[in-house]
Amino acid sequence: MNSLFALALSTPIWGFSLQPPVLGAPVVVPDVASQVRTVVVEEGYYDDDYGIDTAAEASAEARNLALMDWTRALNVTTTIAMAVTGAFGIIQFYDEYHFESEYSATPCGMGAQGDPVFDYCGDSTPVPHLIGAGVSAGALISTFIVSTQIDFDRAARRDGDWRTYETTRWIALALGILQAGAGAFLANIDRTDVLNYEDPDDFDIMQGFAVAHAALGVANVGMNLANSILLF
Repeated sequence: MNSLFALALSTPIWGFSLQPPVLGAPVVVPDVASQVRTVVVEEGYYDDDYGIDTAAEASAEARNLALMDWTRALNVTTTIAMAVTGAFGIIQFYDEYHFESEYSATPCGMGAQGDPVFDYCGDSTPVPHLIGAGVSAGALISTFIVSTQIDFDRAARRDGDWRTYETTRWIALALGILQAGAGAFLANIDRTDVLNYEDPDDFDIMQGFAVAHAALGVANVGMNLANSILLF
């Protein structure tokens, strides 16, 4: 009878059986690698098509994508700032040169009768144009600095146009430096004894420099606009 009772106790009834007590709860180790993969897949950084198959690669890709976004935004800002600066420059050209043969026939040279738009004539500093140029220069330099941190090999895997931009950004920087130099020269030439607005011959030379400065401005806006289109 005792053996029959022991057998009954040891036999599972409705899925239950007597077992020795468990001394400790089972340790569950989370699958961290799987969790990281899930997160980066959802964020769009983990993609076998681009050779991104580890958490470290996903982190590097996320950083590069952020830098690409910043470069896009800054390049658009540069383009807009340069376009506004160019508009101020055209107004300044109208006031001081106006495609006239001598200074006295321009809005600035005619004094009270000329009615210049900005009234920054001769030695006066063209404040709106100068502020615009400063913002443009700051945006251009910021764009270039951020772009130097981009891994272009990684960026080109997503969009081949970034490989083109890797070269054209240097053209934009060079044009910006030339434009800044031309603007500084033109703004200060009348403050020297080299050229004078009142001399018709000097006025023609200065007008020629102003036209060249405007042409450089158009080239700058065009180059940065092309880069902005390239990056989107």
